[in-house]
Amino acid sequence: MIQIVHRKTKPDGRPLLLHITTHNEGEAASVVPRAGRSSNIDLSTAPAPDGHDYLDGDAMILLSGNDAIICVSNLHEVSVANYLRRLVSEKGGTPKKANFDLMKVANKTVIRKLIKSGVRAVTLDVGAFAETFEDANSGPDGRGQNAATAIGSFFRNLIEQDRKSEDYYLDENLNASIVIRADIRHGKGAAVEAASEVADNVLDLFEHTDQSEGYQIETTSGITIKPDQIVVRERFRFPAHGKTIEYKAAWSKMEEFYARLLSEGVTAS
Repeated sequence: MIQIVHRKTKPDGRPLLLHITTHNEGEAASVVPRAGRSSNIDLSTAPAPDGHDYLDGDAMILLSGNDAIICVSNLHEVSVANYLRRLVSEKGGTPKKANFDLMKVANKTVIRKLIKSGVRAVTLDVGAFAETFEDANSGPDGRGQNAATAIGSFFRNLIEQDRKSEDYYLDENLNASIVIRADIRHGKGAAVEAASEVADNVLDLFEHTDQSEGYQIETTSGITIKPDQIVVRERFRFPAHGKTIEYKAAWSKMEEFYARLLSEGVTAS
């Protein structure tokens, strides 16, 4: 069984904060006796206190417009999405409103804006970059194709020196990358601007392809941009609450995190 146990919202309805839990009604929990160093002990079960059930898992959720931030503890995101769809339907939402998915989407307009704020590093997968470069620049003179072939040949020469013939079958499992990194130890300057320009050119190359990989861009604020998603990582410590965490503390950090996303232009909801 899954249910909402806590909720919080502001007068304008954004963001909406939820704490949902899941449990099996009447299910007992396995217990281990305190048997010291004994190697021959028996497990047993214990029922939950009267009027209660043991927690299986829970999730803290922040919802605002089309954005969702989810912090799960022993509960899968798919289960959370299924519950939210059912909730929308039960509250009278149309089938269209209830038919949504939780997706990590990289909006191209947002990506361009993030790059302008400063780029620390650009990583290019050589194989994908060569294919894209060839598609974008090949012409009657074949210059694009020759350049792409040269990139591949350079890295092939590096990895094939003194190799045995029986090792060639490993070729398809080898990956090579080009990394362009700005040194920001002495402050942001020309190096960051140059890296940002490279990143902008990379986006131009990949703009008309459907590749889900091939490059990775890291901004000076620590945001990672890939062709199919924007990744923002930040570590938080939460006080333990039994087998889970204190939901109010999670809500507070989620609101802080969402405010950062809004301020940096990752989302506009």
